[in-house]
Amino acid sequence: MPVFECKIVEVCVCSKINGAYKFLLLKRSKNVSLYPGQWQIVTGHLEENETLLNASLRELKEETGFVPTKYWILPHTNTFIDPQKEIVNVTAIFAGEVLSNTNPILSNEHDEYYWADLQEIKNILVWPGQINAINIFNDYLLSGKETEILSRINLN
Repeated sequence: MPVFECKIVEVCVCSKINGAYKFLLLKRSKNVSLYPGQWQIVTGHLEENETLLNASLRELKEETGFVPTKYWILPHTNTFIDPQKEIVNVTAIFAGEVLSNTNPILSNEHDEYYWADLQEIKNILVWPGQINAINIFNDYLLSGKETEILSRINLN
Protein backbone atom coordinates (compact mmCIF):
# COMPACT_ATOMS: atom_id res chain seq x y z
CA MET A 1 0.00 0.00 0.00
CA PRO A 2 1.44 3.44 -0.92
CA VAL A 3 2.55 5.83 1.79
CA PHE A 4 2.12 9.62 1.66
CA GLU A 5 4.98 11.67 3.00
CA CYS A 6 5.98 15.33 3.10
CA LYS A 7 9.74 15.67 3.45
CA ILE A 8 10.45 18.15 0.66
CA VAL A 9 9.90 21.90 0.48
CA GLU A 10 10.03 24.23 -2.48
CA VAL A 11 10.25 28.02 -2.47
CA CYS A 12 9.18 30.31 -5.30
CA VAL A 13 11.23 33.51 -5.16
CA CYS A 14 10.34 36.80 -6.82
CA SER A 15 11.85 40.25 -7.03
CA LYS A 16 10.64 43.43 -8.69
CA ILE A 17 13.04 44.19 -11.51
CA ASN A 18 12.45 47.30 -13.62
CA GLY A 19 8.92 47.55 -12.21
CA ALA A 20 7.86 43.98 -13.03
CA TYR A 21 7.98 40.77 -11.00
CA LYS A 22 10.59 38.23 -12.09
CA PHE A 23 10.96 34.73 -10.68
CA LEU A 24 14.24 33.12 -9.64
CA LEU A 25 15.26 29.93 -11.41
CA LEU A 26 18.33 27.95 -10.39
CA LYS A 27 20.33 25.60 -12.63
CA ARG A 28 21.51 22.47 -10.89
CA SER A 29 25.25 21.98 -11.00
CA LYS A 30 26.67 19.40 -13.38
CA ASN A 31 28.42 17.87 -10.34
CA VAL A 32 25.23 16.84 -8.50
CA SER A 33 23.98 13.30 -8.94
CA LEU A 34 20.25 14.07 -9.17
CA TYR A 35 19.05 16.02 -12.23
CA PRO A 36 22.35 17.73 -13.17
CA GLY A 37 21.90 20.77 -15.43
CA GLN A 38 18.15 21.01 -14.77
CA TRP A 39 16.48 24.35 -13.98
CA GLN A 40 14.33 24.47 -10.85
CA ILE A 41 13.04 26.64 -8.04
CA VAL A 42 14.58 26.42 -4.55
CA THR A 43 14.08 22.82 -3.44
CA GLY A 44 15.27 20.81 -0.46
CA HIS A 45 14.64 18.13 2.14
CA LEU A 46 13.56 18.55 5.74
CA GLU A 47 16.12 17.72 8.37
CA GLU A 48 15.19 15.57 11.36
CA ASN A 49 12.56 17.25 13.61
CA GLU A 50 12.47 20.35 11.38
CA THR A 51 9.22 22.16 10.58
CA LEU A 52 8.17 22.88 7.01
CA LEU A 53 8.53 26.63 7.58
CA ASN A 54 12.01 26.34 9.09
CA ALA A 55 13.14 23.96 6.33
CA SER A 56 11.91 26.34 3.63
CA LEU A 57 13.71 29.34 5.15
CA ARG A 58 16.89 27.30 5.68
CA GLU A 59 16.87 26.01 2.10
CA LEU A 60 16.24 29.51 0.76
CA LYS A 61 19.20 30.86 2.74
CA GLU A 62 21.50 27.91 1.88
CA GLU A 63 20.76 27.90 -1.84
CA THR A 64 20.57 31.67 -2.47
CA GLY A 65 21.74 33.60 0.59
CA PHE A 66 18.35 35.36 0.59
CA VAL A 67 16.24 36.33 3.59
CA PRO A 68 12.79 37.27 2.27
CA THR A 69 11.13 40.64 2.86
CA LYS A 70 7.70 38.98 2.50
CA TYR A 71 6.88 35.29 2.88
CA TRP A 72 3.83 33.13 2.23
CA ILE A 73 2.67 29.54 2.34
CA LEU A 74 1.49 28.91 -1.19
CA PRO A 75 -2.11 27.66 -1.48
CA HIS A 76 -0.82 24.72 -3.53
CA THR A 77 1.21 21.55 -3.09
CA ASN A 78 3.29 19.58 -5.55
CA THR A 79 3.21 15.79 -5.72
CA PHE A 80 5.33 13.12 -7.31
CA ILE A 81 5.55 9.37 -6.97
CA ASP A 82 8.57 7.26 -6.08
CA PRO A 83 7.51 3.91 -7.61
CA GLN A 84 10.40 1.92 -6.11
CA LYS A 85 9.55 2.92 -2.54
CA GLU A 86 5.76 3.08 -3.05
CA ILE A 87 5.77 6.65 -1.73
CA VAL A 88 3.61 9.54 -2.87
CA ASN A 89 5.65 12.65 -2.06
CA VAL A 90 3.69 15.77 -1.20
CA THR A 91 5.81 18.90 -1.42
CA ALA A 92 4.95 21.97 0.65
CA ILE A 93 5.50 25.16 -1.33
CA PHE A 94 6.37 28.56 0.06
CA ALA A 95 6.85 31.88 -1.72
CA GLY A 96 9.10 34.78 -0.92
CA GLU A 97 9.81 38.24 -2.19
CA VAL A 98 13.35 39.56 -1.96
CA LEU A 99 14.77 43.05 -2.34
CA SER A 100 14.93 44.48 -5.84
CA ASN A 101 18.24 44.46 -7.68
CA THR A 102 19.79 41.73 -5.54
CA ASN A 103 21.24 38.53 -6.87
CA PRO A 104 21.61 35.18 -5.16
CA ILE A 105 24.79 33.78 -3.72
CA LEU A 106 24.63 30.23 -5.04
CA SER A 107 25.58 27.12 -3.10
CA ASN A 108 27.57 24.35 -4.80
CA GLU A 109 24.22 22.72 -5.69
CA HIS A 110 23.64 25.27 -8.46
CA ASP A 111 25.93 26.95 -10.95
CA GLU A 112 23.61 29.49 -12.63
CA TYR A 113 20.58 31.60 -11.84
CA TYR A 114 18.10 33.46 -14.00
CA TRP A 115 15.34 35.97 -13.23
CA ALA A 116 12.50 34.87 -15.55
CA ASP A 117 9.16 36.38 -16.41
CA LEU A 118 5.99 34.26 -16.48
CA GLN A 119 6.27 33.43 -20.18
CA GLU A 120 9.86 32.26 -19.86
CA ILE A 121 9.27 29.85 -16.97
CA LYS A 122 7.17 27.60 -19.20
CA ASN A 123 10.11 27.14 -21.56
CA ILE A 124 12.80 26.73 -18.89
CA LEU A 125 11.32 24.68 -16.04
CA VAL A 126 10.82 20.94 -16.57
CA TRP A 127 8.32 20.06 -13.84
CA PRO A 128 4.69 21.21 -14.36
CA GLY A 129 4.19 21.44 -10.58
CA GLN A 130 6.87 24.14 -10.34
CA ILE A 131 5.41 26.04 -13.30
CA ASN A 132 1.96 25.85 -11.66
CA ALA A 133 3.42 27.02 -8.35
CA ILE A 134 4.90 30.17 -9.88
CA ASN A 135 1.66 30.89 -11.73
CA ILE A 136 -0.33 30.49 -8.50
CA PHE A 137 2.20 32.70 -6.69
CA ASN A 138 1.65 35.39 -9.31
CA ASP A 139 -2.13 35.03 -9.58
CA TYR A 140 -3.07 34.64 -5.91
CA LEU A 141 -0.35 36.35 -3.90
CA LEU A 142 1.22 39.07 -6.04
CA SER A 143 -2.05 40.26 -7.58
CA GLY A 144 -3.41 41.71 -4.32
CA LYS A 145 -6.20 39.17 -3.81
CA GLU A 146 -7.39 38.25 -0.33
CA THR A 147 -5.27 35.09 -0.53
CA GLU A 148 -2.16 37.24 -0.10
CA ILE A 149 -3.26 38.35 3.37
CA LEU A 150 -4.52 34.91 4.38
CA SER A 151 -1.33 33.15 3.22
CA ARG A 152 1.25 35.63 4.49
CA ILE A 153 3.64 34.46 7.21
CA ASN A 154 4.88 37.03 9.70
CA LEU A 155 8.60 36.38 10.13
CA ASN A 156 9.19 39.06 12.79
